[in-house]
Amino acid sequence: MLLAHAWRGNFRELENVVRRAANDAAAAGAPAIDAPHLKLAGASDPEALLHAAAHARWTLRQLSDAYIALVLDEAGGNVAEAARRLGVARKTLYARRGDR
Repeated sequence: MLLAHAWRGNFRELENVVRRAANDAAAAGAPAIDAPHLKLAGASDPEALLHAAAHARWTLRQLSDAYIALVLDEAGGNVAEAARRLGVARKTLYARRGDR
């Protein structure tokens, strides 16, 4: 997403985005900065996200892992709710979380 973003500002814009994402990730207890933490303009547009993932050469596994992590985060860590939103069984979601 960082590579695909049209940076209109200078280095400070990038620095601010990364700093804000690091703070958001830390506040959420995340071990790393993920796409949802970046909050770039246009990041909520699904097509823009897909283009960014393709540009960054994400594998299908990386893309699905990021989506699962986002849905789990939005469900407040509730696996049953996340599984319902994703249209999969809880068992499937537990298996995907466990094989990373």
